[in-house]
Amino acid sequence: MTLHRVSLKIRSVLLCAVPVAALSLGTGVGRAEMAIATESGGRSGSSEPTRETVSLSDRSILGQFVTLRLDNGDVLRGTIASVTQGEVLLQHAVLGEVMIPRTRIAEAFAGAWRTRVEPSPVKPGEPTVVEIEIPEAPPDEQVPALATAPPPVVVVSEKSRAKWLREIELGLTGAQGNSDRANFQGGFRMSRTTDADTFQLNTRYRLDTSGGDRTANRFLANARNDWGLSHPDWSLFLQSGVELDEFAVFDARWTGGGGFGYRFINTPSTVLRGRLGFGFARDFGGLDDDYNPEVITGLELSHRFTDRQLLVASAEVFPEVDAFDDFRSILRAEWQLRLENSKDVFLRIGAEHRYDTDSPAEKRSDLDYFVRLVFGF
Repeated sequence: MTLHRVSLKIRSVLLCAVPVAALSLGTGVGRAEMAIATESGGRSGSSEPTRETVSLSDRSILGQFVTLRLDNGDVLRGTIASVTQGEVLLQHAVLGEVMIPRTRIAEAFAGAWRTRVEPSPVKPGEPTVVEIEIPEAPPDEQVPALATAPPPVVVVSEKSRAKWLREIELGLTGAQGNSDRANFQGGFRMSRTTDADTFQLNTRYRLDTSGGDRTANRFLANARNDWGLSHPDWSLFLQSGVELDEFAVFDARWTGGGGFGYRFINTPSTVLRGRLGFGFARDFGGLDDDYNPEVITGLELSHRFTDRQLLVASAEVFPEVDAFDDFRSILRAEWQLRLENSKDVFLRIGAEHRYDTDSPAEKRSDLDYFVRLVFGF
C-alpha cells in the first residue's frame, strides 16, 4: 500500500445542505393555516433567503411544488397531490407518496426553498493538502474481468410451430353449339396442425347452367377441430357445417356435433381413422324446420402412393336418433397428383355422392364428379 500526497488549490467552496431525517409522524386532525406573505431577505449574509409562504387551504396549491418544514425541523420537498382537513399527500421524488398530518406542518413555502449556508472563508492562494490512500496492484497481477453469464438461448422446437396448409381449387367445363352448357366448381381448403390439435376448413361451390338456366347452385362449408388425448390414437372432435342449395327441398341446412375418433392404422403412408359421436341437423325453409338429433359415424382413409400421388376417401352416415331408417350419407373419394417440377400445384380428380331419405324420391341422391386444378400457398 503506497500513500500518495495530492495538493488541491480550493478557490471557492459551495456547500448545499440537504437535511435528511427520519420521519416520525404522529396522527391527529388539525389545520395549519398560513396566509400568503412575503418576507424580505434581511441584511446581507443572512442564513435564509427571500421565501413565499403558501396556504394549504387554497385549492390552487394542488399540483404545485412546495417545501414543507415540519414541527421537528425536518424539511420535505415535493408536489402536493391532495389536501384534506386533516392530512396532506405529498409526492416525493424518492419516498413516493407521503401522507403528512397537517398538525405536524409548521410552514409551507412555494418552490424548492433551501436554507443557505455561508461558505467558510478560504485565503486566496492557500493550498489545502488532502491525503488519499490508493492501493497499488502487484505488477504481474491482472485484475480479473467480471464474469458475465451468456444470454439465454430460446430454442423453438419445430413440432411446437403451427403448420398451415391453404389451397384454392378451380374447375370449369362448358359446351356451345347444339346445347349451351357451363359448369363451374371452386373451393377453398385450410388446415392448421399443432402438437395439441388440428383444425380443418373446407368450402366448395358449384354452379351449372344449361341453355342459360341454372341447373345446379350449391355452396358447402364444413369445419372440424380434433384434439389429441393422452393416448396417441384417440382424439376428441367438434364439427359444424352449412349447406345452401337452390334446388334442394330446403333453402339451408345447419349441422353440428362432436364425439371421439380413433386411428386404426397410422403409418407414414397410410392413415385410417374412425369417428363416433352425436350431433344434430336443422333445415331452414324445408319440410321440417326442427332440430333432428342424429348419430355421427364415419371412416376416413388417406394413402400416399408416392411423394406426388395421394388418395383420400371418406364415408359418413348420420342416422336419426329416433328413427335409424331415416338417415343421410356422404361418400367421397379423390385422387391427387402433384404436377412435375411444381411444389404447390396439383391435379385433383374425384367424386362425391350424397343421399338423404328426407328428400323426395327423385331428389334423394346426388352425384358430383370433378376435375380441378389446385393451387397451394
